[in-house]
Amino acid sequence: MKRVLLVLSLAFLAACNSNTAPTAPTPSPTETPAIFEKWSSPATWGGTLPSAGADLVIPAGKKILLDTSITLGALEVAGELRFDNQDLELRAKSIMVHGGKLQIGSSLAPFNKRATITLLGQDTGGNVMNMGEKVLGVMNSGSLELYGASRGASWTRLSNTAAVGATTLNLEAGAGWAVGDQLAIASTDYNPDQAEEVVITAVNGNTVTVSPALKYMHFGQAQTFAGQTLQSKAEVALLNRNIVIRGDNTSSTTGFGGHIMVMDSSIAKLENVEITNMGQRGKLKRYPIHFHMQGTGSAGSFIKNSSIHSNFNRCVTIHGSGGILLENNAAYDTLGHCYFLEDGSETGNVLRGNLGFSTKQPDTAQRLLPTDQDPATFWITNPSNTFENNVAAGSDSFGFWIALPEKATGPSATDPRFTSIRPSRTALGVFKNNLAHSNENTGLNVDGGPDLVTLEQKTTYYAPRAVPSDDKSAIVPTLFDGFQAYKNRTRGVWLRGEQHTLNNALIADGAIGATFASHETYVQNSVFVGETANKGTPNNYEKNGRIGLDGRTLPFPWDTAFPIRGFEFYDGKVGAKNVTLVNYQANNQRGAGGLSYLRFTDFHIDPQNGSEGLSFQNANQVWLAFEKPTPTAPTDDGMDGYRSAIFLDKDGTVTGTANRSVVVNNPFLLNANCTAQAAWSANICNNPYARFIFQNVSSSSPEISPITMTRLEDSNPSHAMWGTPSDAANRNFETRLIAQKSYDLTAGGALPSRVRLHLRNRNAGDWIQISLAWTGAAPSLYRDWWIDNRNKLTAVALADLPASSGDKYALEGGKLYLKLQVKTDPTNQRDWAVLDVCQTDLCK
Repeated sequence: MKRVLLVLSLAFLAACNSNTAPTAPTPSPTETPAIFEKWSSPATWGGTLPSAGADLVIPAGKKILLDTSITLGALEVAGELRFDNQDLELRAKSIMVHGGKLQIGSSLAPFNKRATITLLGQDTGGNVMNMGEKVLGVMNSGSLELYGASRGASWTRLSNTAAVGATTLNLEAGAGWAVGDQLAIASTDYNPDQAEEVVITAVNGNTVTVSPALKYMHFGQAQTFAGQTLQSKAEVALLNRNIVIRGDNTSSTTGFGGHIMVMDSSIAKLENVEITNMGQRGKLKRYPIHFHMQGTGSAGSFIKNSSIHSNFNRCVTIHGSGGILLENNAAYDTLGHCYFLEDGSETGNVLRGNLGFSTKQPDTAQRLLPTDQDPATFWITNPSNTFENNVAAGSDSFGFWIALPEKATGPSATDPRFTSIRPSRTALGVFKNNLAHSNENTGLNVDGGPDLVTLEQKTTYYAPRAVPSDDKSAIVPTLFDGFQAYKNRTRGVWLRGEQHTLNNALIADGAIGATFASHETYVQNSVFVGETANKGTPNNYEKNGRIGLDGRTLPFPWDTAFPIRGFEFYDGKVGAKNVTLVNYQANNQRGAGGLSYLRFTDFHIDPQNGSEGLSFQNANQVWLAFEKPTPTAPTDDGMDGYRSAIFLDKDGTVTGTANRSVVVNNPFLLNANCTAQAAWSANICNNPYARFIFQNVSSSSPEISPITMTRLEDSNPSHAMWGTPSDAANRNFETRLIAQKSYDLTAGGALPSRVRLHLRNRNAGDWIQISLAWTGAAPSLYRDWWIDNRNKLTAVALADLPASSGDKYALEGGKLYLKLQVKTDPTNQRDWAVLDVCQTDLCK
């Protein structure tokens, strides 16, 4: 194609000899008038208009007013191109704003006609200025400014429930919406696929008539529980705008749409813009709109009140860039993570008031990251940003996924601007008043950051530090404030880390409300609701091939026998403070309880996990049943942790008496100080419970499971431990037990040359006594050896052992007798005691 290069002096002479004078666009009140030459004037082009499909360059210093619709090949804008105030379409294979400016409307004079930029072409492997093809690129300090006409709310909510078959919608705020507008309505059920599109056929105030009739019920009532209001009305997004950036008509069949890419210190300002048929399915760096590796150069860019819908590869990507504002946008129907902070180097951005829904799982071959298998509407890899008043209203997996790598990944990993960043040790900026509903997995997931090599999700412990580069510096508390979640198929919230607080939350209508795989982490001033008035659309829950809780295929809305629960204890210390639990009642299909434990876990549980200031409304307080059958043969049932589940009722608001423990139905943990609670499948006990660990710390890893503990009283109840599955080489065996008691320990094989026994979560002076079979020479035993300079125990007669303070042992009749006692030490306070047991003197 012919390439036309506009040279300023020649164009100026042509304009002087022309009968058509240069045009000064009507300035906004604070703008200085500038001379723009009309695209339609031959004088602008040296006497000959460009032919259709031509490649063009608008050089620096040149200002052109687009006053006619055109089709081009490649367009490079080093000067300035502005749309005239009329209906226009610019069609091109690529548009590169290369140090120049492309503008439609302004902040003070928004564009009020219809402007369309259509990106053309097929996937030929082209790479225009290293930005691929079918691209609107902004680079070399270029500027893209698009200001469409305000249509009122970018998205709103229903003000009343819309039933199946309804053709009218009552809206909270529909002013400015008109006949012919396209709307998308979010699901308010467990199935995100119940989102649907309609067109407005009539308007009467905030009531609109739509077509076609609704296939699903969309709930439209706010609900108040214990003084907190659940925002459970369906969101409704306005899809169309008068400024449209789109891929051509072939995009929807090929998945090869256009894309916008902003680089270096370039700026993009988009307000009231529609972005559709964009993104290139399965292609890295080819997203609907993409701020790429700008560092702080992107500061001042924004996308506001816009619609990003029916796209093929994410929604908005912020990559290695900061200072960007995303506000009051609606993103709908895309593949993979939607609002996407890519590498973990993205800081100082503000995401406020954005809606995202119909976030779909790409096919395996089209997943850019392994985590796209579990797409999140908000995928957050650096916490140092602001997230306020956003809504994740339906995803094939997560609503908000805070997935923090140890260091920045991708290109940021080797970029000198970002190599010192430590996302998983960086403090959270602001996470406030966000809402997640109708997600297939979890509403808010804080875990599963990408591995630095494979980018597969891995267990991620979020404990931000005052100095992120120094993992010894003080932990910075993390606040998740005002979060709401409902109708998430698995759970409302999963947190993993340290010193987190979930405050002022309202979690409803999920299999599980919240689970914390954490330490010193609490939910407070919050409400959990088992069932609300939103009963959903019957018989529309099934999602073929999805795996639900406990690894089973999902029926509706999950395993019908799964006992719903509000707050779920795990790890620890964790707890619930000043929390109300509502509508947790069993029915003929499943149990229910306001409080429970992570079911069937192998992993440890702190016996000091607890609650205080709880209240219950129409709720069974606790559910700790064993729905999973215990094998009759001696084999690992995967339940070491759950079979010794305990939590402490600190103030009596659960059990009626302060400092009572709620204990699972395991005879090993029960005695005459316990009272059975049939409705809870649990017991209330007045015993001092402790955490016991048996650990192989030798260089060998013989098979010694199960480790069986027998309490030497009350008919000698026993408890088998099979060990944590993730630690097969040096396996930990854990249980809770009653302190101030004697126990016998047996192993399923010969003991390793060195083992370590722990008594934890107790007070100074608390103890247990352990006996185990011993043959051969006397062992070497050390107490708290890494603190107390390897204090070696001395032998005494068995009769004298009970009077000792943990510094003695006995060896009699083929048995080794040990006493673990928490040491009283004002200079080094501790809540644990540890003994290293070594054959001969291998502990040296």
